[in-house]
Amino acid sequence: MLSYLRRRLIVAALTLLGIATMVFLLVRLLPGDPAETMLARSGASPQAVAALRSELGLDRPLPLQYAGWLSELLQGNLGRSLYYNRPVTQLIGEQFAYTLRLALAALAWAWLAGPALGIAAAYWAGRWPDRLATLLAVLGATVPVFWSGLLLIWLFSVRLGWLPATGAGSWQALLMPSLVLGFATAGPLARIARVTLLEVLAQPYVVAARAKGLTRRQVLLRHALRNALVPLVTVSGLQLSFLLGGTVITETVFNRPGIGRLLVDAILNRDLPVVQGVALLTAGFYVILNLLVDLAAGWLSPQAGWQ
Repeated sequence: MLSYLRRRLIVAALTLLGIATMVFLLVRLLPGDPAETMLARSGASPQAVAALRSELGLDRPLPLQYAGWLSELLQGNLGRSLYYNRPVTQLIGEQFAYTLRLALAALAWAWLAGPALGIAAAYWAGRWPDRLATLLAVLGATVPVFWSGLLLIWLFSVRLGWLPATGAGSWQALLMPSLVLGFATAGPLARIARVTLLEVLAQPYVVAARAKGLTRRQVLLRHALRNALVPLVTVSGLQLSFLLGGTVITETVFNRPGIGRLLVDAILNRDLPVVQGVALLTAGFYVILNLLVDLAAGWLSPQAGWQ
């Protein structure tokens, strides 16, 4: 186990370094000049823009910019926002709690609905509950988040007046956006649960258990569910990573604060340190969650993991 963990940590560190390099290069390919963007409203002269570029280090060769940025990054310093003139870590810390709360609530909804639909579809395979569960799973995976979000706002806020359409100050404001994201995330969980359970139910040991007198429900609950947990845990970790980095549309539709809104504003304002910080945070969580998912899958199924 220790050798496996050591290999995975080395791979994770190299992956983060590669992602950091790509983020640094891609951010600098964005059109426009950050110094010009910062001084555009004041109508500054070209000399003032050049002076600001020199102050920010944007006039240095790209390798020197990268070396300095990487050195600061290794010390835990993500830089200072060009637009807000505040530390990037402080800005991200203020917004990350909103996104994390939304992502965890959405994953909870997905876990309540997705595996239940998959179990129902596998238990009644080929019958109308299977077709209904499959239809709901496909709708969850294919309906655009902005469309379902606007539909919920129209129904529960405009027509019925039950829930607030915007904001993030109460659990009522969290309900609709988490449902939208949870519905989109439940689809893949339901499909994986159905496919995995059907494969397990066709295994020889399951057939033998049925021959000994166990009912289909007993076999499903006692034998099949544990084997289905491995792919479900794997997909759930990846879905949580997706939720943490993919809440831009939901936070925009429901006018919520969060990492997604911060990233959009930073791109529009050419705020390079904030763009880099948010991208690195998202990538870091993806790598860390992927590592934790691998370890969890190895614990649930040792023959497939800690080798």
